[in-house]
Amino acid sequence: MALLMARRALAKRKAAAVLLAAAFVLPCPGAGAFEPRAQSGGQASAAPLALVVAGPDGEIFRFPAEAGDMFTLGWVHSVEEEAWEETFRIGAAGAIEIHATRFKTYGAGVPSEGAETTRIEDGWVVMDGIDRIVDPLAVLATPQETYRLTWKDRVYDLTPDGKPRILTFDIEG
Repeated sequence: MALLMARRALAKRKAAAVLLAAAFVLPCPGAGAFEPRAQSGGQASAAPLALVVAGPDGEIFRFPAEAGDMFTLGWVHSVEEEAWEETFRIGAAGAIEIHATRFKTYGAGVPSEGAETTRIEDGWVVMDGIDRIVDPLAVLATPQETYRLTWKDRVYDLTPDGKPRILTFDIEG
């Protein structure tokens, strides 16, 4: 009952279009070159898998990974101007799975089902236990929405040169 009341209260907020990470996207004309940045630690690992982030001009990041590792994509919603985060996990079969999403406002385009649990936590709507494969994962990262990747407690700016670009996240190994 409390969840239903919370959903109704949140639904009264202004409606907004939501850009969710998708399994495929259309090319983005004008996406410029992207300068590769150093990865966490800068040392090779014996991990059998790698999380690879690539842009139109090739690989940007490569992180040693294992099944069960998680990473988060975060941005500021372009209409609501509120933070949004999606957490992904490397599944046992080596595929990227969306595990959870959390956001501050609830409106048009926001998923209302598909999660194992939905709750309000510290002002965030949290949906977890989604566990749906989205591999490879592709997003249009734009500087206006301050797209960032959190991997192993380190945050990486996904548009350091101020240019939007389509990024793909894939598991190799």
